[in-house]
Amino acid sequence: MDPRELGLAQARPIQDAANLPISELELRIQELPPPDQVVRIADLGAVAEAAAKFLVERGREVIMCPFTFSSQPSEPMRLWEPNPLLARYVDAAQAGNAIDLACGTGRDAIFLASAGWRVTAVDVLEDALERGKLSASRLLGDAASRIEWICADVSTVAIPKVDLATIFFFLDRDLVRRAVTALRPGGTLLLETFTPTHRAAKGKPRNPGLVLSTSDAQDLVGHTSSLEIEEGWHGDRHTIRVSAKI
Repeated sequence: MDPRELGLAQARPIQDAANLPISELELRIQELPPPDQVVRIADLGAVAEAAAKFLVERGREVIMCPFTFSSQPSEPMRLWEPNPLLARYVDAAQAGNAIDLACGTGRDAIFLASAGWRVTAVDVLEDALERGKLSASRLLGDAASRIEWICADVSTVAIPKVDLATIFFFLDRDLVRRAVTALRPGGTLLLETFTPTHRAAKGKPRNPGLVLSTSDAQDLVGHTSSLEIEEGWHGDRHTIRVSAKI
């Protein structure tokens, strides 16, 4: 991570570094790597130390790294990764129309748009969507127009016909059923959420209705032409990942 202000980072870019100015860290905290990963900061002296202090105070592990200045202008790059289930799917799929339900700050929607998809990103939190729009503009440039951001309650929002629907860590069974119904022939639902095993080990989520077992997932998605389900620990979370093709 290059914590310098944008003008300095553009004037003298650092090789293989994403620019995340210290003045914008709080607003762009969603652009950091996952919480279980170390944040690597270019050892730029005082500005790097200030960025490290900010992150450590928020529970992040950081290390200072040597760096190399580049003679070439740097392209926008990201520190975070999309949902692994989505990343695998996009690697093998042809771009189409997608909807990301309960998208939060929209990282998966941004990833889809970067791969050529047209995306509807829906969340009830306006602040999260505004952060997503800013991230999309910085990372995608003109391609940010591939994303339509909708502030709405996903439990009631109209779902258009799509080739791909994603629901990650927001379990609403009626929403899942509506998403499956909205898929075009050959379309796919990708779902990841917590399991009873996670709740037993961690005590969360408190509501037992917010976890999903393999048998529940099979019943929930109904008839499909292809159904792949995997359960397991991913870091400190025990989750179920579902890929259902209609």
